[in-house]
Amino acid sequence: MKTIKLYRWRNILVNVLFVACCLLIVAYLVTEDWKDPNWTLMASVALNAIFVSYQKFRYRNLTLELFEDQIVFRPLNSREKQKIEVSGTSEFSKDWKGIYVRNEKQVDKIPLEYMGRKEGNQLFSEIKGFYDAQ
Repeated sequence: MKTIKLYRWRNILVNVLFVACCLLIVAYLVTEDWKDPNWTLMASVALNAIFVSYQKFRYRNLTLELFEDQIVFRPLNSREKQKIEVSGTSEFSKDWKGIYVRNEKQVDKIPLEYMGRKEGNQLFSEIKGFYDAQ
């Protein structure tokens, strides 16, 4: 079994934004004149914190697990995991939309939504390398 983390750069970016947002909230709470608070700024900071928190939890635990006989992953816009059966005769191909696994007459797709070309190529080479080694 091999586990590959997906969306590494986006996850790092969201974590940096989350830390920056937390620092802004702390700075706002410390420096605000509470006798006459700026409610618009307070609402803006709160909405930004909610948005960044939503993004942080959206990219959490997005992994692709490679087993000897199947690939298990959770797409970005789904809550359920998907399974793709893999056999010794499976063929792998890639385009800008996703990675395709062909088993006899059935074709399954691992979507590469919001993933850069470099990260998609790296994911394809890791998948192909794992199953070529077996």
